[in-house]
Amino acid sequence: GVSVTGVRPGSTEASAYVQEDFALFTLDKDEARALADLPPLETPFGEFLADRGADVLLKQRIGMVRTDRPLLALRRDGAARKATIVGEGLWRWRSADRWMHGSTDHFDGLVHSIVQFLAVHTDRNRFRLKADDLFSEDEPVRIEAELYNASYEAVNGPEATLLVKDEQGEELAYVFTPSGNGYRLEVQGLAPGRYTGSASVKLGEERFTAQVTFTVQELQLEQRNTVADHRLWDDLAVRSGGRTVHPDGLASLDTLLAERPEIGDRSYEHATFSDLIGLPWIFALLLALLTLEWALRRRAGGY
Repeated sequence: GVSVTGVRPGSTEASAYVQEDFALFTLDKDEARALADLPPLETPFGEFLADRGADVLLKQRIGMVRTDRPLLALRRDGAARKATIVGEGLWRWRSADRWMHGSTDHFDGLVHSIVQFLAVHTDRNRFRLKADDLFSEDEPVRIEAELYNASYEAVNGPEATLLVKDEQGEELAYVFTPSGNGYRLEVQGLAPGRYTGSASVKLGEERFTAQVTFTVQELQLEQRNTVADHRLWDDLAVRSGGRTVHPDGLASLDTLLAERPEIGDRSYEHATFSDLIGLPWIFALLLALLTLEWALRRRAGGY
């Protein structure tokens, strides 16, 4: 974390101030001001140097002079993590926090953040993208991003960008908008096809990238509106002198019909005449019947 060389007898009092570009976890402005108000720690005389790869959270303020000497630094070395504070009297900070601010929330929050940083042993993906696999061409493509600091606290301060490439290799660049604890992006007007997206963000000295793929599907005309347009029905009925009756109003249908004078009981009669000469099968049937009658009468002696 911190190396001290050329140590000489004696000590000096050093107060703390927060390094502004510290990115391993988040301290708000109220916490930073509270830490600057806490009593100084006893630090040795010597040369202070942060180790390579260490992130300095607190630096020393001697009197009213801000120095570059580290007071509290944290470091990641593979899976190992450590925090180093070069001063004595840390116990006084909690008591002073209660006396000056009415609670120990600022000191406890600092310790909690340090412990949380030290307790993380796995290097999980700290920049993630979330998006559906399929979008219709008439809807925006929505992509969400999450960025975590080294303590796995969600942050969205750094600018995150997205480079989208279509199947022909053409590229479009976008910038995410901070939303809640993460990021959000809506892209309008993409033509149907398959797309790949590469997002990038820089947090402190680290740069993170993440990939996403999605497809914009062509929307068929029949699929644009699959819900019945009842207002259109009502309008058509009024224009033609009618009325629309919905299922919950079927009981009033009889009354509505009775109120229409042009609607009433009607009967229709249709008569047609045909010459018998145009029906040869009738003549054949009559001839057969007459022949049968003649034969029966003759047999009975009627002729």
